Amino acid sequence: MDRQELDERASAAIREHGIDPSEGYDIVSLAKRMGFFVATASLDDGEDGFIMVNDGGERILGTNSSKVIVVEKSLDQYLKRFVIAHELGHYEINGRNKPIFAHRKKRDGTRAENEQEVDHFAASLLMPKEAFCEKNRQLSVGGMSLADRTLELTRIFSAPMESVLRRMDELGLLVGEVGE
Repeated sequence: MDRQELDERASAAIREHGIDPSEGYDIVSLAKRMGFFVATASLDDGEDGFIMVNDGGERILGTNSSKVIVVEKSLDQYLKRFVIAHELGHYEINGRNKPIFAHRKKRDGTRAENEQEVDHFAASLLMPKEAFCEKNRQLSVGGMSLADRTLELTRIFSAPMESVLRRMDELGLLVGEVGE
């Protein structure tokens, strides 16, 4: 799936659940609106989180849901949000209404193509193209430096700085910024 289609699918998921992403939003609320039970736990070394889906089936892990996302509790708030968005990406990309088990390993520098797609979807979900570009434009017009804009976008969209910078690059927002 190309990046434009991933951006469109992420935007559709946000719209479908009545979320206004212009100033960031609570990803846990979106997951709950999608029927997920979301929790944190101490996971095995190397695991950031996982998703289990048995849509229409039995409840999972003693919860009242057939859709569960679990995130490593020691992660910072921004990484927790990214992992939740990543797991929602597995659900949206790999298909609804079918059993899913996927887990996100801690970054080791290598990423399968499917995981790269899911990461792009997660970034699109947390930082939707239109809202992200508009907020960047507003900050830029206000004379804010690239470094300060990056920090402010990280705060507004509650996303890891690395993800914010990657999103800015993907959307062409870093062009002409060298030497700032």
